[in-house]
Amino acid sequence: MNKNYSWILMLTVTLMFIGIIISSQSNSVEEYMATLEAQDEPDLLVLWRSNDERLSSLQGEYYLLQNEYDDMLSQTSQGKISIDTFLEEIDSIHVFNGDAKTTGPGVEVVFTGEIPLVATELLDIINELNNSGAEAIAVNGKRLTSRTHINQVPTDYGYNLMVDRMLITYPLSIQAIGDYHGLYTGLTIIGGIMDKLNSYSIFPTISRREDIIIDASPDKDDYQAYKQPTE
Repeated sequence: MNKNYSWILMLTVTLMFIGIIISSQSNSVEEYMATLEAQDEPDLLVLWRSNDERLSSLQGEYYLLQNEYDDMLSQTSQGKISIDTFLEEIDSIHVFNGDAKTTGPGVEVVFTGEIPLVATELLDIINELNNSGAEAIAVNGKRLTSRTHINQVPTDYGYNLMVDRMLITYPLSIQAIGDYHGLYTGLTIIGGIMDKLNSYSIFPTISRREDIIIDASPDKDDYQAYKQPTE
């Protein structure tokens, strides 16, 4: 058979099949429309209600999934906030324990030593600074922590003031990092520690400092510092 005739025959058969499919689909649509036209009004109403209920069901499922998605986002956000808060608290503990170098503005109180302080007076000053919001405190450059021990040791000429094993000499400098106004107000409040010292003719100078640096304490607790895992 000639190749040209074979190609024409195959094309003819293909066009016939396409025509049959189109005719079948057209008939199906016509039959469906005829079926709808043949339905009674109550049946059509039932069919419409069925489709409407299905649409409502799908909408309900969509809103349910959307709410679940929003809840997951909210929980993720809250979880991140909780972790951030936890890490901030850990940092605060490190500062309180003197495990980290601390810098910032604050106050410096200097005693010349004409009338030396006793241990209880130094403790009162430190407690007042802590109560006024000090983040870190140092005496003559030594970082104070929850483990610091302050006492006075008798000598042949009176006593020595000691911070842990360090002898306190004059001029005595107390530096505290925190809000200047809060720290100053705590120290100078009427009837407070400064009024008490002034009654003993002790008049320290209280100065504002913009950039105090307090090194970490060499004394460490026996625990491993928490480190945020790297992503």
